[in-house]
Amino acid sequence: MIMPILVLLRHGKSTYNLEKRFAGRLDIPLAEEGRQEAKEAARLLIGYRFDKAYTSSLQRAIHTLDIILSELNHPPIPIIKTPKLNERHQGILEGMSMEHADMKYGKEQAHIWERGYGSGPPGGETSKDLEARALSVLHQEIIPDLDQGKNVLVVSHSNPIRFMVKDIEKMDTESCKGLHIGNSVPLIYERNGGKFSKRQLI
Repeated sequence: MIMPILVLLRHGKSTYNLEKRFAGRLDIPLAEEGRQEAKEAARLLIGYRFDKAYTSSLQRAIHTLDIILSELNHPPIPIIKTPKLNERHQGILEGMSMEHADMKYGKEQAHIWERGYGSGPPGGETSKDLEARALSVLHQEIIPDLDQGKNVLVVSHSNPIRFMVKDIEKMDTESCKGLHIGNSVPLIYERNGGKFSKRQLI
């Protein structure tokens, strides 16, 4: 029996990733390095075929998905673009360099805003709120697709992917805080009997 596959993937590096700035919900483009990372992700996914894809409404995720499907010469599939999979709204930090944030607000405070669960930067969104919207897509849309036997590709951002991994792998909140989601590194899961198991890249 062939098990349905879920692939979670963070977009390739954006120009703000390279400049070490907070992007959040700002619609920042992919850097050339990010486009190359998306092509490398496609190479790792050769042999996989998907029935449906989900992405955020931000161009760095959309373009990563476009590059992957193009490189795979993939047949057309339904693509759901939803702001529920956008990166966390970083409030006053958006557009600011991480170094400047550390200097202006203190390194400890900036870190609390970045990784704290129930608090976020002024004018922004808490990780708790982001988790709720990302998991609503996972449980209300993606998992039902998988349980119908569909293979699903999700291209989103660091924090939405991190919280989906947390839920899938049954991690606690503290462990999740230290989870690093690399750019364009496919995370592959099989769905069987209502449960997930992680598949290693071949």
